[in-house]
Amino acid sequence: MSKIILFISGLCLITAPAGAGTVRSFEIVAADLSPAGGIFEDGGMFSGTFSLDVSNLPTETVSNSIVPLVAADITTSTVGPFLGATYTGGSIHYDGVVQVGSFLLEEYVIDLDANPNFLQFVFFAVPGTFTGGQIVYAGESYFNSQQDVQYGREDRAGDALAIDPALVAPEPAGAALCALGLAGVALRRRLRKAL
Repeated sequence: MSKIILFISGLCLITAPAGAGTVRSFEIVAADLSPAGGIFEDGGMFSGTFSLDVSNLPTETVSNSIVPLVAADITTSTVGPFLGATYTGGSIHYDGVVQVGSFLLEEYVIDLDANPNFLQFVFFAVPGTFTGGQIVYAGESYFNSQQDVQYGREDRAGDALAIDPALVAPEPAGAALCALGLAGVALRRRLRKAL
C-alpha cells in the first residue's frame, strides 16, 4: 500500500507545473499573492505580466548583455501630476553580482519603455537563473521632450513579486492525475476493509 502512495506522490511531482519550453511568463502580484501588484511611494500602482526566455538570460559578456522580453503587458496608474502608462515591450539585462549576506547573487534589471515613461524592475537571482521573485526595486520616470526627467517615483519596499503562475498552481492535467490516484487509493482501502 505504501508503494502505491509513494508512486502516486511521485506522479504528482512529475506532472506538476510543466512550462512551455523555456519561455516563462511572470505575473506581478502583491506579497500576499493578490493581483494588486506593487505600490509606488506616491500611492501609484503597477501590475501586469511579462515573459522571457530563461534559456537566453543575459550574462556579463557584452555580446548578449541585453535580451528583449518575449512579451510585456504592465500598467502603472496615474497619481497627481504623474501620468501612468501601459508598457508592452522591454528588455532584461545583467547588472553584476551582489552580495546578500553570505550569498553571491546576480542582479537582473528589466527595462520597459512607453515613451515618455520609463519603468525599471530589479531582481536578485541565483547565478545563471531567473525565477522571478521579489522585486527589490521598482522605479518609473516621466521624461519631457528634451529627455529631462520631469517626475520619478519608486518602490523600495520589496512588497511586490513576479511569480510564474504555473509554479503556484499545478497544471490541470497534473492535478486531475493526482486526484485520480488518490481516489484509487481510497477505493483500494475501502475494498481491503470490506474483505
